[in-house]
Amino acid sequence: MREGGPAMLKHRSGLFLALILFTSSLFVALSPSLAAAQEEPEVYPEGDMHWDMPDENLIFLDGVNADEATLTRVRPTSSTPTGNELIPYTGGSPEMVLTAEALPATDSVNLTLNISAFFHFTLNSPVITYCKQTSLLNPGGKATTLYMRLLVGDKEIMSGVSNSVVLSTNDAAAPHNLTIEEQEVEFILAQHEILSLEISVEHNCEGTQAQLNWGSFGSMSGLVIKGDLVRPDPRASVDDLGFAHIELVPISPWGSEEISKVGLMIFGPVLPDEYDTDDRDLAIESFDSPMGERKVEGNRTAWTWVSTKPLSPGHHLAKFCIQTIDGNTLSECHFIGRYRFIVPEEETTIFTAALWMSLSSLLLLIGWIGFSLKEGIFYPPQMIGAFLVMALLLIPLQMQLPDLDNNIHAGDDSPTSDFSLLVFNNNSNGTSISLSQLL
Repeated sequence: MREGGPAMLKHRSGLFLALILFTSSLFVALSPSLAAAQEEPEVYPEGDMHWDMPDENLIFLDGVNADEATLTRVRPTSSTPTGNELIPYTGGSPEMVLTAEALPATDSVNLTLNISAFFHFTLNSPVITYCKQTSLLNPGGKATTLYMRLLVGDKEIMSGVSNSVVLSTNDAAAPHNLTIEEQEVEFILAQHEILSLEISVEHNCEGTQAQLNWGSFGSMSGLVIKGDLVRPDPRASVDDLGFAHIELVPISPWGSEEISKVGLMIFGPVLPDEYDTDDRDLAIESFDSPMGERKVEGNRTAWTWVSTKPLSPGHHLAKFCIQTIDGNTLSECHFIGRYRFIVPEEETTIFTAALWMSLSSLLLLIGWIGFSLKEGIFYPPQMIGAFLVMALLLIPLQMQLPDLDNNIHAGDDSPTSDFSLLVFNNNSNGTSISLSQLL
């Protein structure tokens, strides 16, 4: 036992040293893989998108007076108010001034919004400072206050009371601003339902009239909405021929009527880890307006585009520029978005036109020569060489043929060749009209 002790210790030391060497070797071998895994860039998936959207949406009062007042999404551009309503002394209690309705909703949407309101007032009085001067003994006693209710159908979804202001100006370009504080509102606006606004005003300055103004960029009145009142929903697919089919569905209570202009640019191919690009060298196509439209689920309208040529495999970006009817008219794009889609690599198949057509040509030539030799027919070498050259020259043409695949599918909105139709009537023998003219 004593003699085996040092030998056993030496054996264990050898095993321990071997274990250390193995662990070190394993660590060295795995280090590059671990480093590569840590440094591997993020690959953005198909459908990845990003939108730069306005901070707020607006709904404005419109019409010439209270009887004709409506709600509109169209931003006013007039320099002077296009509508107003006079409110006399109300004797310490609010009086109904107007009810304004928006157009019936075209889409059903579930909304969570932060809504506030603003209304511009001036004073209609022979002495503009009358209310301010006579309120010195009773501060605030000559003030004007606005009461608001917002309804969907007959259901109230929001109400509020504005700040009280003693009116002291008749300048519509610099009016008093009565505001309703922001509130979070959750509601469903179903198709064909109507959003309406009720306004009551308490005007406590006797002998004068408060004037509610709207319809100009200096005296606009209406609702300020923070949240996704308008939400663009892009989609993209690629057919078997390599054409990109891109759609954009504006999800909003009033659908496509919210949008005044929409443009599209296609960039690619970009690297899978490239978040965005504005490289003009990668710009493939640009569209100033949609090529068409179609109805999708929920009876919504989708704008459609189809690339005019097949796209090369890889990641591509569809970049949108959208103008809304309530946005600043000086801004080219109110919504800027990008949507990533992928053109897949061509699948390998044994039914390759270049392979089979080339082999067929050469095999037919060899078979013809073999059959001739079997029958004892000897053609001149020059003729055989000429046929061989012809078979080789056909190979580049055969490589341009599509693969022999019976699963080729083109989308319903794939581009079609233009053609002409003959139109006959009683006064002529027939005229020609093209498909592009009909569209």
